[in-house]
Amino acid sequence: MDKRGGDARASILEQAAELFEAERDQLMALAVREGGKTLPNALGEVRETVDYLRYYAGRARALFEIRSSCPDPRARRMS
Repeated sequence: MDKRGGDARASILEQAAELFEAERDQLMALAVREGGKTLPNALGEVRETVDYLRYYAGRARALFEIRSSCPDPRARRMS
């Protein structure tokens, strides 16, 4: 059984997006130092990551809103 559901999964992704935004300057500095990015490119990467996290949070809510259980393949009878 899906124990989390879409809303809980979406909340995790949204929290990650908030953390990325809160630590934007440090993440940009890391991309510049270690990845050789320019400041505009580093900012773009952080923003893109935040956008992806928020997008997939919305998808999680839409696709996994209803909890469902998957059949246990071991429970099938051999015919």
